[in-house]
Amino acid sequence: MNKTAGIILLIIGLALAGYGIYQMVTPDAQAEVLGVELSASDNKVSTQSIVMVVLGAIAIIGGAMISKRK
Repeated sequence: MNKTAGIILLIIGLALAGYGIYQMVTPDAQAEVLGVELSASDNKVSTQSIVMVVLGAIAIIGGAMISKRK
């Protein structure tokens, strides 16, 4: 049971961290006008993306610790 919970935490952690990083690197708005792609991005990193990466890291560490425990 503990190994299953650890693996689930690892998967959730990877998903959270990946989505948080995705939110950090994607532009906020995109448009294509006459074949020219325009994108606008705010250079600030949102608090939500930082929280998601941190929670993902915590879940990954917790999942690794739970799955290694005997």
